Amino acid sequence: MTIKVSNLSAVDLENILLNHFNSLQLRSPENKPLPDYQHDSSVPYRYSHNSLNQEAQRDITNSMRANGIVILERFLDATTTDRAREIIENVVEDARPAISRNEHADLGNAVLQIGDREDKPYKNYAELVTANKPVINYRGGNKVLHNQELVSTDKGLIDIFNVLNLNHELAEIFSFFKHPALAKAVGDGVNQIMASLQTNSYINESITRTRGFHLDNLQYTAKAFVYLSDVDSLADGPYCYGLGSHANEKLRAINSLLSQANNFHKYDYTVLKEQDRLACLAPKGSMIISYQFGAHRGAPQKEGHKRIPVVNTIGKV
Repeated sequence: MTIKVSNLSAVDLENILLNHFNSLQLRSPENKPLPDYQHDSSVPYRYSHNSLNQEAQRDITNSMRANGIVILERFLDATTTDRAREIIENVVEDARPAISRNEHADLGNAVLQIGDREDKPYKNYAELVTANKPVINYRGGNKVLHNQELVSTDKGLIDIFNVLNLNHELAEIFSFFKHPALAKAVGDGVNQIMASLQTNSYINESITRTRGFHLDNLQYTAKAFVYLSDVDSLADGPYCYGLGSHANEKLRAINSLLSQANNFHKYDYTVLKEQDRLACLAPKGSMIISYQFGAHRGAPQKEGHKRIPVVNTIGKV
């Protein structure tokens, strides 16, 4: 998959710019409810499947192909979801004293590192993924260009790499991530053979500044998010997605050109139709699957709000 710009005519550029908004602000559901939106398909993006049967696989594939995203509401029951959250929150609480001291620590079943310290034990993504035990990475904030200045985003976000290695119970709860049916349903949406790669958990608590819409890369990758808490308003910082953006090469090209012209990150999305911005509001236990080569972001939270997803990465074999 490549960014194509050579086929864009002046008319194409003008039409895209005239029909898209440059603001990254999401609509508030209190003031303007999000519609039951469907994108180029009679199959909606929201379902109530709680297993990966053949019907679920078909619906996942169809929605991913059309929208780039699918939501399976209450995929896990509330009791199981609460237990998974308890396990993850307990290990994070064990790490809090060291976090407050800004110190790396070995917690026995996991390692804590302060992500913005020069002496952090795991220097990059590859080292975090291949660590011999789960790594609790406390982010110091990513610097991005915003309004002509560098600002810190996601400061304080906790990212637990290889979270399912914390204990056998958690691994059993999320064993469906490894089910071939999930990777096949996602891969079939883009006619690729895909497989489960790794699983993380994010603890977002009062994260008030986040990166805007962006792509992770231009590879065939997807992520499956399971909410461990109810996410029912923008104040909770829901996962957000640009419906259909995974397949819109013209839009991808114009965003690439705008990013280059303004010295933004090359994968930033500053142009996206307002009606295509989906805020994934869903009850705990819901699973959201999206292609990461489509525009997405985590919405900024309000102080005191918390969101904990478990996230499985699915990639091309």
